[in-house]
Amino acid sequence: MERTKHKPDFIYRGNKPVAAILKIHDYEKMLEDLEDIEDIRYLNEIRKTDVQTFEFDDYLATRGVNV
Repeated sequence: MERTKHKPDFIYRGNKPVAAILKIHDYEKMLEDLEDIEDIRYLNEIRKTDVQTFEFDDYLATRGVNV
């Protein structure tokens, strides 16, 4: 999903922006990007601990699942 070239429209109160109107596609893409950033930060924090991590395919192999 790519972001469009449409710039948001702003709503002002007292010459200060208080809200932005975005295309729904751009809003959904922004939410996906934020979720990805949160996931990466969480993964980086986990990697700093003693928790054992391994590849997803390796996990599936331990469960007897063939992909």
